[in-house]
Amino acid sequence: MTGQFELYNVVLIDSSLFPRTLSDELINGLKSIKNVYVTGTFHAETSELMELLSPADKANCENNLRLLNTIIHPKEMNLSEFPDMNCDVWDFLALSATRPNADKMLIITANQALIQRVVCSRFSMDIYDLNKSCFISHKDYRTLDKEYSVDNNDKPVCDIAFKGLREGAQLYAVRREGKINETVTLGSMLGDGTGGEGNVYHLTGRYSNEVAKILKSGQFPGNKYLVTTEMVRNPRFGAIEWTEFPTGILYADAACTQPVGIMERYTETHSSLYDDELFFGDTGNWSSALLSVRVVDLLYLCKCITRQICFLNMLGVLVGDYNIKNFDYPASLRSAQAGHPQNGVCRYIQMWDSDSFGYNNYFSGYMADVNCKHYDITRRLDILNLCNDELYTFLFQILTLGDNPYNPVTGRFNYEDENYGEYARREFVPKSIWNAFERFFTGKSTSSPQMMLYLLHNELKKREASPEIDITYKDIVGNIDVGFFEEQDRVLPAVYSPALNIFPKSGRVEPQNTVPPQKVAPPQRVVPPQKVVPPQRVVPPQRAVPPQRVVPPQNKRQITPVQPKKSKRGLMIAGIVAGSIFTLLLLILLFFFI
Repeated sequence: MTGQFELYNVVLIDSSLFPRTLSDELINGLKSIKNVYVTGTFHAETSELMELLSPADKANCENNLRLLNTIIHPKEMNLSEFPDMNCDVWDFLALSATRPNADKMLIITANQALIQRVVCSRFSMDIYDLNKSCFISHKDYRTLDKEYSVDNNDKPVCDIAFKGLREGAQLYAVRREGKINETVTLGSMLGDGTGGEGNVYHLTGRYSNEVAKILKSGQFPGNKYLVTTEMVRNPRFGAIEWTEFPTGILYADAACTQPVGIMERYTETHSSLYDDELFFGDTGNWSSALLSVRVVDLLYLCKCITRQICFLNMLGVLVGDYNIKNFDYPASLRSAQAGHPQNGVCRYIQMWDSDSFGYNNYFSGYMADVNCKHYDITRRLDILNLCNDELYTFLFQILTLGDNPYNPVTGRFNYEDENYGEYARREFVPKSIWNAFERFFTGKSTSSPQMMLYLLHNELKKREASPEIDITYKDIVGNIDVGFFEEQDRVLPAVYSPALNIFPKSGRVEPQNTVPPQKVAPPQRVVPPQKVVPPQRVVPPQRAVPPQRVVPPQNKRQITPVQPKKSKRGLMIAGIVAGSIFTLLLLILLFFFI
């Protein structure tokens, strides 16, 4: 294998170094290559992912980093000459694929989402898969692409629909640990039973620390059943504490042929993001106390979400349905101010509804294209792009306190217009992150979870080093009268467009109509006075009313009435009549003279 590395001129090492220790053959092969690189996001990514790794994976990652730093000494790539490109793996690969000798490049990674993306894009570089310790030649991508096809077979596994299951019902489970035909009994329903796909029940007896999710349809779609079975069998998923992957599949019959639901661990949480009025975009609910939340707290929240998505991507798990109800603050935040995650208080955000995650050949098809783009979710590459784009949209809505980046009518980025009614909210977002949002939402760059994690990591480090810039949202809004927020007749501005079902408001007091524009944001903060109406654009002199066009010369003949022309016959008759009269007059005169 060492000799095979000599075929490559450039090697790029990804941050996914945790699955296993780098082999001696791999290290010796890398030593023979002069140009070994890591991305600009590499160090931030590895630092953040360490927080989520199990002790064994963390030991592997630390050992691999030590080997790289002491033996290989990789160089950090530089994309500074391309200002609209991300300094992450994907943009570097996309740029390299356009250059000569791209087939002399090798990417070393264990990131399964990245491998899928390179294969489906048919790039010319080869891959070394750390999961399987093997090379993947770019010549084999066409064959591998077929393995990443999406299974759209949603035909139920069983034709019988088992509806109406309730407390006390006895079901049968197939467990992750290999147990088959385990008897379980449903306990009381968890919550009000208004879940979209299924109802959640406590379990009694030996599995009282778990819950059951029973499908309302009473039937398991075939493609979802297959991916759920694979999740149950995967021991790595069982070790993740912040996402409740299925621990078993529940059946209505002892032969385990009629699936009706899944089992998951029961985890106590502090509260849901859905319970936090700060994210509803409703300025009428922005009390002085609510705006006392620090910017750093929401940056930390976004960092937790982003690094968890990066970790899931490495395992080949894709998330495309960012429902705010599926993210909870951990129970460890019970004493935190305002219930928001604070830097150092927690390491993760609890994620739910894992059975709807995309994995292997399954992907949920019910996500809304909230970012006004069209995706073909039968194609793996579109699915990968959709998931990354949806993450950017979700993070944007959190950091702008519930605003939607896109105009639902035009599909354009709202903040391209300086007269946009919510323009002042851009001040809520640190400049480096805002620039990344702006480049993406205006189509100048791609969305990248790795790049976003890098930016969030750096912004939090900056605030850690300089506590004086750790301010609250009230500080940003400015010197605002507390009573302004507590008026009962406050309503949303007419121009406000709520996020398209991303932040549902069912069960809440809805705003009425509009807020007086001058109170939505202080005028001096919304749009600088000199930019409100640029003088040169009020009535451009050269375009006021061009004099020559008031009555265009060429149109005068159309305006002046034209006398009708007389026909030849009319002239002849007139001549005869005139001649007769003249003759008659002569005769009369002669009569008097004679």
